[in-house]
Amino acid sequence: MSSHKKRPVLIGVVMAVLLCVGLPLRGERKETIEETLKRLGSSNDSYARGLEEYRMGRFEKAGSAFESCLKKFPEHAYAHYYLANIHFIRKDFAPALVQMELALAQFDAMKELGARADERKIKQRDSIRGTLEEMADSSPSCRDSRSIEMVQQLLDVEEFNAEKAAVHREEMFGRMKAHYVYFLGNVLFQLQRVPEAFRRYEEAVRLDPRHADAYNNLIAICYLVREYATAKAFLDKAEEQGLDESLNLELKEQLFKALGRPTEGILFEDLSVEGPTRLGIRRFALAFRPERDAGRKLYINAYILYSPGSRDAVLIDPGAEDPRIKEFVRENGLSVKAVLNTHSHADHSGANGFYSKKFEAPVFAPRDEARQYAAAPDRLLKDGDNIEFGGLALQVLQIPGHTEGSLCFLAGGAVFSGDTLFKNDIGALGAEDANKRGEARKKMIHAIRTKLLGLPDDTLVCPGHGKTTSVGAEKTNNPTLTI
Repeated sequence: MSSHKKRPVLIGVVMAVLLCVGLPLRGERKETIEETLKRLGSSNDSYARGLEEYRMGRFEKAGSAFESCLKKFPEHAYAHYYLANIHFIRKDFAPALVQMELALAQFDAMKELGARADERKIKQRDSIRGTLEEMADSSPSCRDSRSIEMVQQLLDVEEFNAEKAAVHREEMFGRMKAHYVYFLGNVLFQLQRVPEAFRRYEEAVRLDPRHADAYNNLIAICYLVREYATAKAFLDKAEEQGLDESLNLELKEQLFKALGRPTEGILFEDLSVEGPTRLGIRRFALAFRPERDAGRKLYINAYILYSPGSRDAVLIDPGAEDPRIKEFVRENGLSVKAVLNTHSHADHSGANGFYSKKFEAPVFAPRDEARQYAAAPDRLLKDGDNIEFGGLALQVLQIPGHTEGSLCFLAGGAVFSGDTLFKNDIGALGAEDANKRGEARKKMIHAIRTKLLGLPDDTLVCPGHGKTTSVGAEKTNNPTLTI
């Protein structure tokens, strides 16, 4: 059945759901917020079971659990969203559309329910605070007074954390709604309703200006209909948001070719360093597909570093297989002596085995992350180690933070910083205990300033993602390091 024939049914369903939420029929009693929250709570076990089954890839069981959730609470926007995903995976796009429109119809109501639940907690805290004040006024005991004071302090901490959580939650809901709108755009695109899909992608980036996937789809649609200037405008907006590593670089290269612009620096770049210690450097932007989201591409930088004299080379951070690397090595007569990893994350080490076998080269990796590798590295590296192959020499600088053993490799006038230092940014902290994150961040920033920013200003910084920079530029422009 075509989607336009289903629309009357859809409107009826939406109206029925809206009536459940807040528009009772004449003579019916309006449901209280307490009763609504109770119904929502009764549905959450089914929803949680559906999530677990969905994450395990058991979509039949997940769908049954989400349907059970919706029988108890038809307004459950998140259950509608996951049912839409299950239909989308099965390429049942018409029912996916119905579920996504229901999810968005109920999204703001779900958000409001969360806010009302928080209001109840605030009232409970205020009531407890009032009781404590009465107890403090009537209690002559110093011990009781200290106990009351401690409870008041705990309430203060809880209130402070709740205020921070509220700000974070507002941001989270904004990003989540943007993603729902984006996904609805994907469903519409599959139904060949391209203009509607385009409008949804535009709405997604209005809600979340950093929604890289929505930008990618806007650029792709404009490219396909040969609206190259409009595609370039969306690309520029995305890059202004710092989304370089999440943009579809193959598409960017095709767009630049269509515009007659040079493509150097998009998927490859010659970064060779002149001077007393000449170095050949070639950057390759590799498309890495995350295991949990194989439909997406994350671009990482892999580097071939070589001596123009001896032709000895190392391959740094090969996160994915790419035929251009093998071709470059062959065309330039290089001998790859080792595969080096700045850290163990799959997007920087995923093709270790492939290239180690291809070039008959050992894998060198951080000593403090040896257990993170499925196959044991051939050599473990620590701070201060030196690596030498003929005319090629590198020094190892360890800067914990992004991961426990994160390394940088200094060679002549270039430093390969992995996910430690980027242009105008630093790497995200790893899975640190929340109570230790502040201290870990301070240590990471101190190590970057000490070990990297102390290098000559013209030292080339080759990061694991995004564009290259220089030590001098980061001293001046990096907001995290200049404070």
